[in-house]
Amino acid sequence: MKKELWNLDLEHLKSLYEEEQRHLEEKLLAGATWDEVSDDRKRIGELSTIIYKKSNPGHFGNPAENASR
Repeated sequence: MKKELWNLDLEHLKSLYEEEQRHLEEKLLAGATWDEVSDDRKRIGELSTIIYKKSNPGHFGNPAENASR
């Protein structure tokens, strides 16, 4: 799943993140345990990481290629 997510544009990723977050919140409010929603939490974490990395591509390049070095 993670590889497929990298192919999505940033706006679609953010929309998917918000949707997954709403579903998690609904499950927790309905009485699901923290362990029962572990897969949901993992997906949200993956989405969050991909969104951050796509939003800040300069932070994750090769440091040796940085002109200030």
